[in-house]
Amino acid sequence: QLQLLVDVVTHSAGSKDPAHGLGNPGYPVRLGTGEGFGQRARMFGRLLILLLLPLTLSADVAGDFRALLAAEWEYTMEQNPTWASALGDRRWNDRWPDLSVAALEKNAAHGRALGEKLAKIPRDALPAAERVNLDMMRYETALGIEEYERRLWTLAVNQRDGIQLVDELADALRFESVKDYEDWLARLRACPAY
Repeated sequence: QLQLLVDVVTHSAGSKDPAHGLGNPGYPVRLGTGEGFGQRARMFGRLLILLLLPLTLSADVAGDFRALLAAEWEYTMEQNPTWASALGDRRWNDRWPDLSVAALEKNAAHGRALGEKLAKIPRDALPAAERVNLDMMRYETALGIEEYERRLWTLAVNQRDGIQLVDELADALRFESVKDYEDWLARLRACPAY
């Protein structure tokens, strides 16, 4: 839309014919004709661009932020296959999370990179609801980094997580097809390594 506006204004500014560009009744604004028409059209076009540019930038920032959130959701589901399964996402139904030190270090590096990306997003360029999402994402990312740095991952068992609760996963899963059962059996076979 912005490019169309620039094209219309640029085309109109170079024409002295009232049938072209913004002087044409097909356009909503009539700037007039004559010797000053081109200058008025250029000034009007620049003003519109300056007025519409923040809206365009805001839409781009919001769209980029939503794309980042979608990518992070996919990453989170892949890295936490049991949670994905409990939420109904069956793509990783045959896996346990990788809790190796190497995987945890990789996830921490990913979290730091994500934190840097989130820090670069101009909060004021986002709609109000997206600002809340940005604030929450920044908080959760910083919390995850802090938990890794404080080595909370060394506490393998607590009241909410651990091998003692593995059986509860079966209650959260759907067993509607042969594949569902095959995935569960694959998970059970891999349980000793988990």
